[in-house]
Formats: sequence, structure tokens, C-alpha cells
Amino acid sequence: KYMRILNKMKNLIFIAIAVLLLSAVSQVDAKRSTLSSSKYMTPNKQPTWQELFDNFMEGLAIDEMIDNSTNCIHYVESGYSDISESVNHFIKRGWTWENYVDFLGSMSHATPITRTCFDVVLESRDTFTDYVAEFDGFIDFANQASQNAITNTFEWIKIGTDIFNAINSKRPKEVAFNIGSAIRTFFHFTPKMLKEINITRRTLGLPDLRPFEDFMRGFLDGSQVFSSDNISNCLNQTEFVVKSVEDANREFAKGSDAGFRAGVFEIADVFEVLKPLNVDCAGGATDIKTAFLNIYKTFGSPVDILLNAARHMNQISFAGIGAWQDFRNGNWNSLGKEIGQIFYFVFTTN
Repeated sequence: KYMRILNKMKNLIFIAIAVLLLSAVSQVDAKRSTLSSSKYMTPNKQPTWQELFDNFMEGLAIDEMIDNSTNCIHYVESGYSDISESVNHFIKRGWTWENYVDFLGSMSHATPITRTCFDVVLESRDTFTDYVAEFDGFIDFANQASQNAITNTFEWIKIGTDIFNAINSKRPKEVAFNIGSAIRTFFHFTPKMLKEINITRRTLGLPDLRPFEDFMRGFLDGSQVFSSDNISNCLNQTEFVVKSVEDANREFAKGSDAGFRAGVFEIADVFEVLKPLNVDCAGGATDIKTAFLNIYKTFGSPVDILLNAARHMNQISFAGIGAWQDFRNGNWNSLGKEIGQIFYFVFTTN
């Protein structure tokens, strides 16, 4: 059996030598492939690594094996470019609010990357596992590879010729394309069998943010003095984040592949609102600070604030007892409202 394999490996060596010889003497561009079109023929312009990688993946015909692979790669490239640029701003200029907001904006790429690449990664894993399962071992793979090489002799000659001509013509994009094509030709075998693979997921859980939001809404309602567009927008963005986390936890709790996938997508959507969330809440915090300072200035001194609180001691005591009961019962919205009312009675002059 091993002698038979060695003989076939010798055939591979002879084929490789033939390819090199044919490539060396081939100086004719007869019937060039479509990749010799104008988009590759830019010998004076050095392509970026993204362009070379894109052409390599195009030659590999990756989308025919794994759906949306090219879109995933483009999302990653775009995200990497924006995120690295925002990080460089931190390195060169230091921390500023503008750089921070730009960074959060660049993190929004995580949403399309996750929604597109999640399935691509899983399908890639399954495709690789299925491919490996088609062979009994390395010897079986070498045997099939040699048969495939013999079957595709003329294809190898054509690829070798195209690579040789592209190198001589200084067309790196075409070189990258043909290298991808060569790899696909080498590893492409008709599947013998496919098996279903299930993903085992542990049940995940994220912190519940609903109490925090309920408390803040209650406090703002109870205080009766803090209101602005920024505050409203901040609460709306916070509601989106809280709801996404709740939906993610509900999906994770299912313990299924579909639930895990849906939960990951819910979390990915949060990245898309990080920038407006921070911008609106920063504006809301500024509005709260301004409103508080305006209230504080109506008093002559801290003693006046204490005297004003003493005049409303009954209301403050009643709200304090209610706040304690709400805390023990886990009623966070009502707790926030009671605390807000205490603030109102301390600072109101009515």
C-alpha cells in the first residue's frame, strides 16, 4: 500500500516539474482568464493588504463554500480601519471627549460584524470538520490529493502560467487571485458524506439592568425638577440597552443553538447605540447639574437648606419610610420616586 502511495507521490513530483517548465517557457498570453481585466492591470500602483486579501478570497471563491464570507471580511476590514484610527487618536492626542465619542462610534461596527460573521464562523467550523471527516487519515488525504492533482493537470498548468505572467507583469492582485484559486483547486474534493454537528452551549446570563433604569426613572419623576430633551433621549437609549440585555438573557436561557445565536445578536445591537447613549446621557447629566445649581443658588447658605428641610420633615419622613419598604420589596421604580420626593422636599421652597 505504501509503495503504491510513493509511486503516486512521484507522479505528483513529475507533474510539479512539468508545471514549472511549462510556466518558464510560456510567454504567450493566449486566452487569458478574466482576471487579466483592467482592474488587475495597475503595475505602478501598489495595492493595499486589504485589496490583496480580497483578491485572494475571490480566487478562493469563498462565498461558494461559506455564505456571506466576503461581506463578513469587508465588515471586519472596515471596522478594523475605523477602530484602529480612533485608537491612534487616543495614542497621539490623549484622552478627550471627542476622541472618546469617536471611539464609541467606531465600535458600532461590532453590530454588522457580529450579525454577519457569527454564522460565517460557525459554518466555517462545520465545513472544516466535515472536510476532515471525509478522510480516514493523512495517508487517505495524500492519496486523494494525488488523484486530484492528476485529474486537474491542465488546470494546474494554467494556474502556474497565470501566476508566472502576473509576477513578470508586476500585477500582485492577479498573483493573489491565482494563489487563492490554486488553494481551492488543491483542497477541493467532492464530499463523500456530510454529518450534522450540534453546538453545545452552556446557559449564559448577563446582569439585569432593569432595576437601575427603573430607579432612575422613578427618581426623575419624584424630584419633579429635572427634565430636558437630553434626559429623555438618555432614558430612551437606556431602555433600548436594558431591553436588549433582557431579550438576550431570555434567549440564552433556552440553552439552544438558535437561542445562543439570537442572544449574541441582541448584545451586538447594543454597540450600535453606544455613541448616542453616551452623548445623550452626558448632555442629560449636564442639564441635571445646571438645574441643581440653579436650585442651590436660591438658598443663601447650607443652613437655609437645613431649615427648609425641617419645615418639610413630615413629608420627608413619610417618603423615607416608603423608600425603606420599597428597598426591602425590590420595588426599584417606587424607591427611586421616594428618593426623588425627598430631594424635592429638601430643596422646594413651596
